[in-house]
Formats: sequence, C-alpha cells, structure tokens
Amino acid sequence: PYGMLLGVLVCRWGPPPTDTHAPPSTVLQPPELVEQPPEQLVVFPSDDIVLKCNATGNPPVQYRWMREDQPFVPEEHPGVTVAPGLGTLVINASLAGRLQGRYRCLATNALGTALSLEARVIAENTPQWPKEKVMPVEVEEGDPVVLPCDPPKSAVPPKIYWLNSRIVHIAQDARVSMGQDGFLYFANALVGDSHPDYICHAHYLGPRTIIQKEPLDLRVAPSNLVQSRRPRLVVPREPQPPHVALRGGTLVLECIAEGL
Repeated sequence: PYGMLLGVLVCRWGPPPTDTHAPPSTVLQPPELVEQPPEQLVVFPSDDIVLKCNATGNPPVQYRWMREDQPFVPEEHPGVTVAPGLGTLVINASLAGRLQGRYRCLATNALGTALSLEARVIAENTPQWPKEKVMPVEVEEGDPVVLPCDPPKSAVPPKIYWLNSRIVHIAQDARVSMGQDGFLYFANALVGDSHPDYICHAHYLGPRTIIQKEPLDLRVAPSNLVQSRRPRLVVPREPQPPHVALRGGTLVLECIAEGL
C-alpha cells in the first residue's frame, strides 16, 4: 500500500535560508556617518579638493554641504560635483584658491541629521625658495656656529635634512645637531668643519616636492687662542614661549648648548 523510500535522509538545523527577493528592511535608522572629511586638508595647484562624506540610514539619507557656515550648493558652481550615491564633494583644482575655507557635511533623513567635523581646506602654491645672496660664514676655531634654514612656510611644515653637494647627510652628534627649527647648530667649530656646501633640503609631503637652499660656505680659521668655556644655552631662547600639547600627544622639548 505504501511505497518504500530508499536512500539517506539528512536533518539540518540552522537559520532559515535568506530570500534574495525579500523586501528591503523596514527597520528605521537615523543617519550615521561612516566616512567624513579630515579636519584639515592642504591642496596644491595640481590637486582637486576631495571631501569625503558617506552615511548609513533608513530611510535613505540626503546630503547637504555648508561652507563658511552658509549653505553650499554644488550645482551653482561649475567644476564642483558630488559623487553619485554619496555625499563626497569634488572641487576642480582650478577652483581651489577661490573655494578654500571651512566645510561641513550634513546627512539627513526623516529621523534626524548627522553633522560631520568641520574641515578646513587650505590652498597653497608649490613652495619655492626665494632667491638670496648667501655670504660665507667665517668663524674662528672653537666659536659657536648656527647655519640657518628658514624654508618657505606651509600649513604642513616640511621635513628638513642637511646634506652636502654629494647628497651625503651632514654627520650629527653631541657637538653638531639640528634643532626643531631646522637650523644646524655647532657647539664649537673645528677646522675640519670647513666646507663650501652645507645645503638645507626641505621635503614637502603634500606636493611631493623637495627644494633646497643655496649652499652655505662655512670657513673655520685655525686659532692659537682656543680656550675652554662654560656651556651656554642656545635653545631654548629667552623669553621662552609656552608649550601647549594635547593629552596623549607628543611633546618635544629641546636643549641645545654651545661651549668648549
């Protein structure tokens, strides 16, 4: 009366299979930013301004931008676009100088608004060292020496290196050291320090540019009157400005002296 069922029966336990044709989630969610612009963005002549903004939420979010605390409408500015499906703002490099400033992204749906951090956009020209007439630095043996660097200012300070014309780093030790200001300090000069090619190099990470100062010619004359002298602080200078640091951040305190 009943047919026989032959084979192996397997019982599986687990969550019900996912229905790829199921309707979208009806769980409501206020906007939550998952990507937002940096607090500071420095751009150079060849760089577009790209301010990222992306948020989750249900109902889907709508994006708006503020510039200098005023509504900023991309459609009103040729050369400004918004990434499809996102709030990311892209400003053509040719407009960077005119449209630098403070920006905020707002992601909104029926449940509220998420506000990004304020992003400060700074447009800079490619750094160039001004032309200058460099005179030889002439001292006597045992004298203290300071070789200045003074690279062009930037919102993101450059990294400083001292090299000679053969691209060899100037050796530094307890007697010769570079300060946080990029200057090269000699506690006391030796005749062997005489070289015509002390060159300060400034590496700007933003524009991926390295520029160099005119070579400095250091001439140390031998002396029979070299005398020992007590150390004297060169850095920090007086009056000393206050140091401000964020908790958890890095604080650098330097002490450079001259003496023999």
